[in-house]
Amino acid sequence: YPLHDIDAQDHSVMYRFHLSDLVPYYRSFRFALEHGPEGNIPSNYSSTAFYYQVNTLALEMTDQLDMGDPESELAHGYSPGKVAWRGCRNLPVEGDRQIVFNSAYIADLKNAATNRLSEALHACGQRSTGAIRFKASILPENQGIKLRRLLDYAPPDMPGQQLEKRSKPLIAPGEKAQVYVDGRRVGEWYTPPRHARLAWLEDDFEIRERFTAGKKQVKIRLQVELGTTWSDFQYRVYSYHGMK
Repeated sequence: YPLHDIDAQDHSVMYRFHLSDLVPYYRSFRFALEHGPEGNIPSNYSSTAFYYQVNTLALEMTDQLDMGDPESELAHGYSPGKVAWRGCRNLPVEGDRQIVFNSAYIADLKNAATNRLSEALHACGQRSTGAIRFKASILPENQGIKLRRLLDYAPPDMPGQQLEKRSKPLIAPGEKAQVYVDGRRVGEWYTPPRHARLAWLEDDFEIRERFTAGKKQVKIRLQVELGTTWSDFQYRVYSYHGMK
């Protein structure tokens, strides 16, 4: 968030506009601020949100691919490339509930319990190399599409993700893939290195209208950069329309 002002009592004022960083939702959404790198540092915040609405629907989810679901994978012609790891995980969605989950996780390890699962979302997927392929349904009248990927913050075999206090930062590696639509390269999807934590992360990639206009379906290929792996547990596909 860009710093706007600091008063004599060292109160900071910051703001952010989401005009180019849209937050799609259906009926409501929950907003929270992270306190410190792991969300566990006591802080005192107050905030004001200004909401701007247009009555025309601008973004519509038109498809969803769920890894670990044989029917979904078959219907989308999903090919995971060369799988380096495959399995299912129970993790919280990124946000303040991950703090509750981490505390329950540590207690569960001590007590051989599973109380943490009440805070978790169950999903199956893999980490892959090479070329990942799938088909996606879109609106023919689309004005571009958005791909949204569900991935884990860090590989499951990275130790120390559950620790609240760390002697040094624990950083998960970045992920990079070239994106192709119907054989045409449209850009690079890059997820930068991040703090390793027990949580789900959602990451978006925008595809311009000139690659998708007039089509009911597109073939997506993700060519993973050599030396890296690509984590995916779910893809959601959104079509833009009504924006002109």
